[in-house]
Amino acid sequence: MPGIFGTNIYNNMPEKIMEEENRIYRNENINTWHLEMSSIKKFENDKIMYKDENYTVLVEGVILNLSKLKEKFNKNEMQDLIIEMYKKNGEKFFSEFRGNFCGFFEDKIKNKTIIFTNQTGDKTIFFYNVKSEIIFASEIKHIIKFMKYNDIKYNLDKKGVYCLLTYGYMYDNLTLIKEIKKLLPGHYIKIENNKIEEIEYYKLKTNIDKDVTMSEDEILEKIEKKFQEAMMLQVSKNEEYGYDNFAPLSAGLDSRMTNYMLRKIYKKDIYNITYSQTGQLDQIVPSKIASELHNHWIFKNLDNGLALYNIQKSTDITDGIIYYAWPSQLYDYMKLINTENMGIVHTGVIGDVVLATFYKSYDKKNYQIGDGAFSKTLINKLSEMITIKEYDNYEVGMLYNRAFNGAVLGYSTTFQNYTEAMSPFMNIEFMEFCFSLPLKYRFGHYIYYKWVEKYHKDAMKYAHNGVKIPKSNSVKVTIKRKKYTINMILNIIKNKLKLKTDPKSNMNPMQYWYETNKDLREKLDTYYQKNKKLLDNDNELKNDIEKLYKEGSAIEKIEVISLLSFLEKYFNKENKKDEI
Repeated sequence: MPGIFGTNIYNNMPEKIMEEENRIYRNENINTWHLEMSSIKKFENDKIMYKDENYTVLVEGVILNLSKLKEKFNKNEMQDLIIEMYKKNGEKFFSEFRGNFCGFFEDKIKNKTIIFTNQTGDKTIFFYNVKSEIIFASEIKHIIKFMKYNDIKYNLDKKGVYCLLTYGYMYDNLTLIKEIKKLLPGHYIKIENNKIEEIEYYKLKTNIDKDVTMSEDEILEKIEKKFQEAMMLQVSKNEEYGYDNFAPLSAGLDSRMTNYMLRKIYKKDIYNITYSQTGQLDQIVPSKIASELHNHWIFKNLDNGLALYNIQKSTDITDGIIYYAWPSQLYDYMKLINTENMGIVHTGVIGDVVLATFYKSYDKKNYQIGDGAFSKTLINKLSEMITIKEYDNYEVGMLYNRAFNGAVLGYSTTFQNYTEAMSPFMNIEFMEFCFSLPLKYRFGHYIYYKWVEKYHKDAMKYAHNGVKIPKSNSVKVTIKRKKYTINMILNIIKNKLKLKTDPKSNMNPMQYWYETNKDLREKLDTYYQKNKKLLDNDNELKNDIEKLYKEGSAIEKIEVISLLSFLEKYFNKENKKDEI
């Protein structure tokens, strides 16, 4: 994955930390800093490594509103723009950026350094700091490589371990390395007067019950307008560079709405990406939608779970912050297609909770450890280790953990090896508006369905994940304060029965693959048996993963394999000091 690396401890440096891998590579030794930047050969005018006698500027990623900012601040060159923004807006200047970005800024006059990531954390920054010294990087492996080279000890973090074995991703700022933390979304690090400080510059808030003065029609109009503006930002950036527009397409509603809006504003070629178990809704529905929208459609089957053979490569992509099954399937797809002219990929990631909600009922509970986890088997162990962070409400806790740490990084860490991926649902202005609506509008897809019916009626032809989108004039019944049409109830019952009678009735039926593919089962079992010795020095953990692997579901087995593959890479004493 492209990104940045930096440290103000560089008395003993290898020739380079980041591997170029046919990418744009830059490095600088500036004052007390060693900096490196490795970028894919795309969106080059949105990236910068610059220095003069007063400032150092490093930005990696894509800034969707870069042209607007240049116009606003009357600057043509990116370095001039950023320096001017810093002078006028101070150390939080990057809060005006929109898109996927991270960076480093040094004010040599004031002896102040800033390291930042974007509002939703798509561009990861990890760091290790001791007093006023710090190592930071977009990937954990770069920090570990530096630590190994300098004989700096690092240790397994059992909190992170039990996160991986339960959530399938990390909670809050944890990683699998005790000394390394993740910079949270909407945060930056400030280094000044020999002090390192983490500062929040952006925070999402949600409205639960405070009513709004707008009419329902005004709400729908704003949703349509803001979603179209969000999509236009992404498409315009691709047009600026002459890149093709790709968009994933599944049986779900979110990717569908991304595609319907994309086709509404863009009349040229669109390429749809679909991967699924053959014969399931996630193959059948996208094929029909792509045909109706006159899009190109590229399908890859996931049959037999062959993507799950990519154990080590998938772990390399995420460095253990996500269980390996998540990136494995996307990686298995991306490595087979020509991505040379692929621009920003337009996803529908987390749309279902931006325009709807994580709440399943009106019970306004607080976020608790384990909410949003794939497995609850060892959740009590994790609860004993972690002090729960205080979130505004359950929804905000789920957003920052299940959505940003889970779903978003599950896809972005893979896509960023080839291009950039963005969801118009995650556009800051769109999210803020949706979350300003009280729960009564978002609950049960109420306003979501209304929007689809009013502005994108053709999208109602197809059920989403087996549930037909109801018309507003349909007769509804209320169950636990949630409204259903008769057809919705019948479809839900039908889908549940199908799941019970057809074990492969899923986009990625991992349990079915494990039980029916002998080669896959033997590969995972052999990998487990070979590498469980890496936990010989921790009997409690070894017993826990043994029980989880032997008695757990396929997902729980994969969580165990994810941990072992990370340990094999970074804690196997047989590996050489300089290997990563």
